[in-house]
Amino acid sequence: MSTLQAAVRIPIVPQRFQRESQVVRAVRRVSSWTVEDVLEWVQEQCPAHMDALYKAFIKHAISGRALLRLKGPHLQVLGVAGEEQQQDILQDLLLLRVREEIDELSDICSGEDGDETISPRRHKLTQE
Repeated sequence: MSTLQAAVRIPIVPQRFQRESQVVRAVRRVSSWTVEDVLEWVQEQCPAHMDALYKAFIKHAISGRALLRLKGPHLQVLGVAGEEQQQDILQDLLLLRVREEIDELSDICSGEDGDETISPRRHKLTQE
């Protein structure tokens, strides 16, 4: 067990279950990710920054919605001090935002509403 896992009491998950979890997370919208999903994403996408981010994301309960809203200053507060490190993470976050936008547009075009609420403008358009 690594010192990081011991510090935050992260269970060691068998490789097969990790792959299944990755597939499930890939199908779900980023905005619906749990803190655990976000931690898995950090482990996969930002292994070099894992020490700084892992504890901070747990402490601040960073879910998928919060992850999509992170900016440079937030990363600095969360312990990612280097400009280059921040840019690497921000680039990965940008890809997640684009993926979320594409999923949202796809839902709108297919007539599905990923959210339970309908905006007033969209509600007006559907009544006409």
